[in-house]
Amino acid sequence: MKLWASQTAEAVCFFRALEHRRPEGERALEDGYAHLFLGPAMRASLEAWTRGGRLGGLAESATFGLGPFIVARHRFIDEVLERTLADGGLDRLVLLGTGYDTRPFRFAEALQRGGVEVVEIDHPATGKRRRAVLERHRERFPEIERRVLAVDFEHEDLGERLAAEGLTDAARTFWVWEGVSMYLTRAAVQRTLSTLHDACGAGSHLCLDLWFLVDDPGFSGTVLRTIPGALSFIGEPITFGLHPEDAPVFLEQEGWAVAELADADGLSARYLGGERPSYRACYVVHAKG
Repeated sequence: MKLWASQTAEAVCFFRALEHRRPEGERALEDGYAHLFLGPAMRASLEAWTRGGRLGGLAESATFGLGPFIVARHRFIDEVLERTLADGGLDRLVLLGTGYDTRPFRFAEALQRGGVEVVEIDHPATGKRRRAVLERHRERFPEIERRVLAVDFEHEDLGERLAAEGLTDAARTFWVWEGVSMYLTRAAVQRTLSTLHDACGAGSHLCLDLWFLVDDPGFSGTVLRTIPGALSFIGEPITFGLHPEDAPVFLEQEGWAVAELADADGLSARYLGGERPSYRACYVVHAKG
């Protein structure tokens, strides 16, 4: 069993915090809570990048668009959630692989107004660190009731756990499955998609991101193909890829119909003014059940 909190979850939080440091009117994402989840090293990096001016911009570009993708991905899912809440067609919000997602607090008013149940599901180690941060800064977060489930995905059956917690009641559910699928096996991704579909009711939504192997023979393509191997050194290797052209059929087999698919170029044009290239090996999907 993994004993430490996810390092990639903190890295994702770093890029959201960095985006929030941009001047108002230039931000693709508003997340005033993200910085609270950063450890000492990440906080120091945040200050260095923020004060670096042009140097900070060069540092961001050195990620080959990963930082901008993380920000745009988050904004894409935020907008789908906003529309769903505005339509009043939601009973439950479930953050699967919660990490340091701040949506329960950023959307607290709309969630409470709509009577939406909030459920957070994550690995025990990451969940423990999340709880510690929330407790340390409890006066800075709005009060909102949340159900928090610690699930060891390697050793527990998600479907059985959802059933045991009464989360298979056909409620209209908004599943957020962000930054997780690429670290699983193909079979595990299929099983999870099927489990989520069977657990919720008609009119449910699923937002997730997916990774694929870029077939560009140039330098940037070569770098993009080496990144999965580099992540192996922190114990979080990328193991599953799915080309965007194959995504609709893949999700349909598990009961999900793709409503929208946004690739790197689309995300950059929509949220980043087309001036900050997004990571080309990833894309985000909104599907309906």
